[in-house]
Amino acid sequence: MNSGTVISSSVIGNGHSVSGTDYTNNIGGLIAHLKSGDVDNCFVLLGDGSVKGGVDSVGGLIGLCGDDESSCSVSNCSFSGHVSVGEDVYYVGGLIGEIYDGSVVNSSVSGSVSGGASVDSVGGLIGWIENNGKIENCSIHLDGDVTSGGTSSHTSYLGGFIGYMKSGTVISSSVIGNDHSVSGSGETDYVGGFIGHMNSGTVIS
Repeated sequence: MNSGTVISSSVIGNGHSVSGTDYTNNIGGLIAHLKSGDVDNCFVLLGDGSVKGGVDSVGGLIGLCGDDESSCSVSNCSFSGHVSVGEDVYYVGGLIGEIYDGSVVNSSVSGSVSGGASVDSVGGLIGWIENNGKIENCSIHLDGDVTSGGTSSHTSYLGGFIGYMKSGTVISSSVIGNDHSVSGSGETDYVGGFIGHMNSGTVIS
């Protein structure tokens, strides 16, 4: 989707999955790539189903949000289910795989997120925030773990909320573990219960 607005849309999977192959760039439960625009009051409800596969950006709601020249905003959205990828994927998030200059407000994830070996960044809400992202009043309710596996030749980031944040602001947001965990295996470089690695930015309670 090059640009536009998506309002009050839903995907109800009832245990089924949204999946791509090892050659699919971006995968999202609702939108694979939104170059610019707004997504409001949308949800993806998969139950025991998953969003899985891909090689670039994978997210429960949106795979890739924005790009080098454009931004997007997400508000009042949710994902319920599991996001699961194999090896050699760049960015994986429960809601959004990767977001550029944009905002996510009043949105949530209920489920689990897992990445295999040589995955760049895994986050319960967002895998990778590129520039000046604003995340406000968002939450993760884990009913499974947030996991990733690293290798000796590959830098990887794992966070219960955000895997890697280049710059941005996080306000009034939380991760609720529900007896589940955030855990890296193999040689995962950075593991954080909230953020795996923050290059610059602000976190406000």
